Amino acid sequence: MASQRRATGRFPAGAFVQQYNARCPGGIDARLLRTRDLRSRKHATVEVSFVQCDGRVDPPTRGAMVVKHFEDGEQDLLRREQAVLSHAAGAGIAVPAVVCVLDNFLVLERVEGRTLMDEVNDEALPIVYRKGVIAGLGEWLSKFHAAFAGSPIARRRGDANLRNFIATQADAIVGLDFEEASLGDPQRDLHEIVDSILQSRPGILSVQIAAIAWKFDLCECLLRSYAAASRKRMNDVIKDPATFIDTQFRIMQELAATRGALDGLLPLVPAIRKELACLVDKVLSG
Repeated sequence: MASQRRATGRFPAGAFVQQYNARCPGGIDARLLRTRDLRSRKHATVEVSFVQCDGRVDPPTRGAMVVKHFEDGEQDLLRREQAVLSHAAGAGIAVPAVVCVLDNFLVLERVEGRTLMDEVNDEALPIVYRKGVIAGLGEWLSKFHAAFAGSPIARRRGDANLRNFIATQADAIVGLDFEEASLGDPQRDLHEIVDSILQSRPGILSVQIAAIAWKFDLCECLLRSYAAASRKRMNDVIKDPATFIDTQFRIMQELAATRGALDGLLPLVPAIRKELACLVDKVLSG
C-alpha cells in the first residue's frame, strides 16, 4: 500500500539550534539563521543558511544545508535513513553527504541542481537530452539495487518519483529522500518512476495521450538503461508482460489516490493499458 501523505509540521528552528550547538563545533547564532521550506512527504524539511550582520550570506564553507526534522518517537526512521545514505555513499552511489545526526534532525549537504521533474518537463531542453537524463536515472537505480541486494537495511529506495532526484551541472544524478526505503520488492521503484514520468505535467491527466508519446519513449529509455546497467536481459526485468502491466496499473492507482487524482485516472485505463502493452512489446522485441 502506498504511504499516505500527511501535513508536515512547522520546522522547529529553536530545537535545531539547541541540538546543533550541543553536538557540533562552531555553533550557530540563532539570530543569523534563515530557513526555506522544502517539499517533503512526511517530515518538515528546510534549507538552512546563515546571514551575516551586513545581510550577506555566509560562504560555502558554512553555507546552506538541508535539515530534516523527525518527531519524538521517530528516531528509528531517522537512523534508517542515515543508514541508507551511509551505505549508498560507501558503495559509490550519488547521495547527499551526512553532515551530522542530532536527536531529532538529520543534517545533509545541499545538492545544487534541478529535480528530474523539472528537467524532464522542460520543453526548452532537447528530447535527446531528456532521454539521456532518464537513462542516467536507470543506471543510478540499477547501482542502488545492486548495492542493497541482500542488505538488512533496505532493498528498494522508496518514493521513487522524479522530484527525489537531482541533475547536477556536472550531469550527475543524485538521489534524495530515503525515508520510505524498505525491504520491499525493488521493482516497485521502476514502476513508481514510470508513474512519475507519465503523470507529471504535462501528463496523462492534463493532455491527450497522443500528445505525450515522448513520455512513453522516456519510459523505454528507463527500462533499457536499467536492464543494461544491471547486465540483465529485458525479459529478466519484465518476466511476465501481463503481470508487469497489471502491477504498473495497481501502483498508478495507489499513487493517484494519494494525490486525489484517482477519478481522473480511471477513465483513461483502456488507453493507458494499450500504450503500456505497446511499450512492453517494444522493449521485449529488441
